[in-house]
Amino acid sequence: MSELNPSQKAIAEALDGMIVVDAGPGTGKTHTIVDRFMNILRKENIGTKDVLLLTFTRNAASEMEERVRGRMAATELSGSSKFIQTSTFDSFCYSVVMESPETVSRFFRMDEILTRKASLVENNTLNIEYFTDFFDRFMISRPNEYGTQGVIASQNVPDLYGIINELMSRGILPLRKGWFGGDDGKKLSGHPDEIYASLSALNRETNSNGSYKLSKFLREKMADDRAFFDKYGVSEKEPLPDEMIKEAAEENRADILALIHDIYYEYIRACIDDDRLTYGLVASFAFIVLYSDKGVRERMSVRYLMIDEFQDTNENQLMIALMLLKEPNLCVVGDWKQGIYGFRHVSIDNILYFEDRVAALRRILNDDTVRVPFMMPEVRKLSLNENYRSSQSIVDAAYDSLYIPAKKDEFIDTDKLNNDITRIAAKRDDIGNDTKIEFVSTKAREDEAAEVVRTIAGYVSGDYKIHEKINGKSVERRPDFGDIAVLCRKTDLCRTISEAATASGIPAFLQGDVEVMCTREGKLALAWLKYINNWRDEWGIGPIMADAGYSLEDILKMREDPPQEFSKMRDTLLRKKRRITDLISSIFAFYGLNNDITQTIISVVSSSHRESLLTISDVISMIEKDIDDHTEYPVDGMLDRKAVTIQTMHKSKGLEYPIVIIAGVDQSVMPGRPRDMSVYSFDEKTGIRCKKDVSSFGNDYSKITNSWRTLLAKHTLTADYSEERRLMFVAVSRAKQYLTVISGPKPSPFFEHLSKGRVRECGSGDITKMDLRVESELIQAPAVGDLVQRRINIGVHDIMRFGGTMHPDNDVDEVSGKGREYGTKIHDLAHAMATRHDVNDDHTEIPVIKEIIASAEAAGMIFPEVECSLPVNEFNVTLKGVIDLLVLKPDAIEIHDYKTDEDRSNEGEYKIQLSVYAYAASEYYGKPAKCIIDYVSKKRTVEFDPLPKEMIIDRVKEYIALLRVQD
Repeated sequence: MSELNPSQKAIAEALDGMIVVDAGPGTGKTHTIVDRFMNILRKENIGTKDVLLLTFTRNAASEMEERVRGRMAATELSGSSKFIQTSTFDSFCYSVVMESPETVSRFFRMDEILTRKASLVENNTLNIEYFTDFFDRFMISRPNEYGTQGVIASQNVPDLYGIINELMSRGILPLRKGWFGGDDGKKLSGHPDEIYASLSALNRETNSNGSYKLSKFLREKMADDRAFFDKYGVSEKEPLPDEMIKEAAEENRADILALIHDIYYEYIRACIDDDRLTYGLVASFAFIVLYSDKGVRERMSVRYLMIDEFQDTNENQLMIALMLLKEPNLCVVGDWKQGIYGFRHVSIDNILYFEDRVAALRRILNDDTVRVPFMMPEVRKLSLNENYRSSQSIVDAAYDSLYIPAKKDEFIDTDKLNNDITRIAAKRDDIGNDTKIEFVSTKAREDEAAEVVRTIAGYVSGDYKIHEKINGKSVERRPDFGDIAVLCRKTDLCRTISEAATASGIPAFLQGDVEVMCTREGKLALAWLKYINNWRDEWGIGPIMADAGYSLEDILKMREDPPQEFSKMRDTLLRKKRRITDLISSIFAFYGLNNDITQTIISVVSSSHRESLLTISDVISMIEKDIDDHTEYPVDGMLDRKAVTIQTMHKSKGLEYPIVIIAGVDQSVMPGRPRDMSVYSFDEKTGIRCKKDVSSFGNDYSKITNSWRTLLAKHTLTADYSEERRLMFVAVSRAKQYLTVISGPKPSPFFEHLSKGRVRECGSGDITKMDLRVESELIQAPAVGDLVQRRINIGVHDIMRFGGTMHPDNDVDEVSGKGREYGTKIHDLAHAMATRHDVNDDHTEIPVIKEIIASAEAAGMIFPEVECSLPVNEFNVTLKGVIDLLVLKPDAIEIHDYKTDEDRSNEGEYKIQLSVYAYAASEYYGKPAKCIIDYVSKKRTVEFDPLPKEMIIDRVKEYIALLRVQD
């Protein structure tokens, strides 16, 4: 699709003003955005620095940048293509904070200063662990200040962390005294009058047997609290006393609000003092900097701003967007029907009620000074209404999903839906009659996975045709496994189906959130880290030997003197303690493990180690906590055109497949029941509430019980299933031609509504013995080829020659100079200095490194211990390493590497090493790199341009040949 259709053209040419674009699935959104970006740049007196495009994922930002850069390269704008501004919201907010980090401290009136060395920690486990440690210290300093709320909070620290992050997303921040945002904190108390009115109405309702519904509800919820019944004596045969209704509505929550305020404020202080950021803090601090610092607003502001996936924004992000505008030129693009991330505290109201929200937020932001320097123009609403992905029947089924009641008594305002929805028309002219939607019900829930496998086999061996366009020409072919995606509401069914597919010989990749640390790979990594950290640790060597098949008796006998293969491997791994990626990779290489799970574990541990000054003990603690908490991480299997993709519905957003199978559309699964798992909650009506209370039984015994006041207040809220309907819309609209929906014996209302009684019974037969071959008169099933070999990861040090030859496990930084231990210590001290930690040490290298860091900071932004990767596609290899110090300048990059050598005998090898780093950094940042070897023991530097890439490729070729000889 190259030419724009009328709706696309209208948007691409609507350059000025406030514009809301409703971009339905498959309507060519990216194509249109890029065209609009180019049209803005063609305007007179407009440069690339006048235009900013924000989105929410790195992949989306990279794709947009690549497309714009490619389009610019073929025009008169080619010279300025390297200055285009496309970014994720998170990344842009971080750059705003780094413009004036000291502003954050002034806003909160704190003596502690946030600096430009602040690091962003992405791992949620580490963030919760940090918050928990902070909370413990905080409560020790104030043991009796918050009554029973302190006791409840200490039992539910992760939930307390969650409510703080929700308040951040709403732009509600704690001041030294009181609140900023949320109507100066008044919203945190909710609306007692509304709660009282709702409860009074509910209190009059009765069941068919004459019992009062509200009284019965409260008795069931408080059944285990004897103290409650001793005090209130609630009876189902009577309505609740008005005094109880009023007490629930007007509950005194001074202790809860004081606790959350003080914890929130002091947590921010701790993070500022430690130069430690999370995504929530970055967004909040970016708002603070723009709100408080006129100079930063002027430097960061643009004339044109576009925001993609606008349905995924929150209130705080919309305020940031408004303060970035010099002129009222904001174009937001999104699809509220694909708003499925409410659990991340985002709101589709930003796009549905854009004009009202912008007007209200503008008044708030301009309350005391002008921060949004323009009057609100009329908002134009445009839409993309032609779908180039799916058949009309699939488009219609997707839209039909939005009208399905999740329960018999649920009211859906169809008039409002019809007003909000812009229908789209299928414009594919090549599918014809080769499209189908079918519904299958199994006799038992456990049979669903088997039915999915049968359905996959039916598609690849049946009389189906896939239509696609290649170079503008329509092509017809038989289905392959890679054309099929299986979507589930929950990850456990994804894993079950993946196992069933593998057992039947069907190639499949699982993409979704998996408890990777609970797998064999995760537990092996944990055991080896324990063994490396302390060779006497029984929970290290014990599991290692058990995995190798040793009996308990042998393990007990040999734990002091383990088999040589393990002790030798430990010695090898000890040399890699500073390079955590290399260390974890080597553990898995020892077992010949190289799969989706190992790659995810390496990525998680590597990024967590890079974000914080973690020791091996810290990494061990993180993995143990992930195992205990069943923490899930996203696993992205390597996509293969010959393999079925299995993923959650959430994971499928933004993707498309010729054939989609939606499994597990059962009662209580899809739609899922709204579950309020957290102890702390916030709602506009109820305000901040705590589900727990402390009940006293006599004078000697107390325990934590349910809070009847909160139970009643939250009972006035209506269960909202609209996001589940939008999730079904997303799942159905992923399909291009064929869609199969599968349920168990108790199908959900979604299944029943969409199927309209057109349900076929499931098949039969042992799926482990399925024969995918078919008779010659039928379309032949595609042959299942070998899976794509996963890339080989090689440490940069492994391709370096010392003594004239390569040796695996070279530790270049430590084997030369003043010895391994000395070199490791100097690197650790350098890392500490670069991350603003005080270093009191008399080594001669310290002042030299301090001077290097100071000079680097004056030249640009510094990043210590940066892990990097350089693909060498000729050999399906990725070179990995750690840059000691990366300096990011406006127009270039510097790569520094510290050496403790007494001479320059290894300098040629170091140039190979730094050249790898330079090419990796250049490809990532799009800027030229200069290499600098810092001989810190001799106060000497060697600066050079990267060596030719062919030299690196030759080294990789040599290393691969060496591996084959060793094998």
